[in-house]
Amino acid sequence: HTRCLSDWSSDVSLPICHSDAAFMGKYKPGLRTDQAALYRKSVHGEQLVKGNRRTANCIDCHGIHNIRAVDDPQSPAYPSRLAGKCGACHGEIAKMFQQSPHAKVFTTSGMAGCSVCHSSHGTERAGVEMFTGAKPVCARCHAASSAGGQAAASMAAKIAGLAPADRGAATREAAHALRLSP
Repeated sequence: HTRCLSDWSSDVSLPICHSDAAFMGKYKPGLRTDQAALYRKSVHGEQLVKGNRRTANCIDCHGIHNIRAVDDPQSPAYPSRLAGKCGACHGEIAKMFQQSPHAKVFTTSGMAGCSVCHSSHGTERAGVEMFTGAKPVCARCHAASSAGGQAAASMAAKIAGLAPADRGAATREAAHALRLSP
């Protein structure tokens, strides 16, 4: 892991080992090796390139010692633990999410909380367009004609009608708490 970490501060060409299919094939054949490329393009990767050393990185979600597969219930990145892991930095949003109907559904169905909408290694920048754009995140699971799809469309329409300065907070509340204050 020292080899991986040494590259974090230079050119973000990390992590070397997990990006090399031949190297990883010795240990776990078939393991995806595109995570570093996805991370580089993510909101967290962008922050790291800008010099923000407090942004989320591999170790924050996977640990450095006793690393476990994501499907291991003891893994910090296990689906039912992921929202709590993200909540370490995004506390207010995590509180909204934990009180929403999605929190229970995601946990009981084994869905990985935050990454369902934001992705994991390629974490997408949160923004109004995720909710109101041409390809809203809600449409990944909810058909437009379903109750969830209709509720999302209604909230998106309300958000689109707000002044630009008010859209960010409204989007965070609608997306994470599944409600929109009047």
